Amino acid sequence: MATKESQVVSISENRVTPSLPRLLNLGCGNDYHAGWLNVDLSPEVRADQHFDAFSFPWDLPDSYFDQILISHLAEHIPHAIPGVPGDGFYAFFEEVYRILGTHGVAEVRVPFWKHPNATLDPTHVRIIHKKTFDFFDPSHISHYMTGAKFKVRSKVIWSDRFTLKVNSRFGWRLPGLRRTELRAYLSKLA
Repeated sequence: MATKESQVVSISENRVTPSLPRLLNLGCGNDYHAGWLNVDLSPEVRADQHFDAFSFPWDLPDSYFDQILISHLAEHIPHAIPGVPGDGFYAFFEEVYRILGTHGVAEVRVPFWKHPNATLDPTHVRIIHKKTFDFFDPSHISHYMTGAKFKVRSKVIWSDRFTLKVNSRFGWRLPGLRRTELRAYLSKLA
């Protein structure tokens, strides 16, 4: 069984070591995936590498990963990043584009823009609409703003349902949503 120390991989000059997983969990937080390269900024969470995902370029190889999971990180991307021209959102996804292999897929999970969770968290700096990722499609009228080229495969609204008991003398129960998120699947285009 591999230990955490044996899974830590140092990459320099874009040389890939054979032990580097081809699946990347970027901004893993407490959601560690065995068999993936788990990356997070916080040294308090279990991760294989720790670095700032909002500082570019990343020390990861070009066109390498088959799949990248970006779960509840994109809504935290700053608009202005020191030393980076334009919006940080485009710079971030240009890095994702750079490290994603040919025909690779990036799965992006964010709070659904109409759900209160999108705006309740004070660390969320942007609300992401289901059509936000269309700007990465080369056929989009505003694609000129980025060098990243993705085809949006699908957009899914996902939720955990629960029943909310209304505190009243009748004890009514109303359906509600505990968590709703948008999942966008971006396929890299050459």
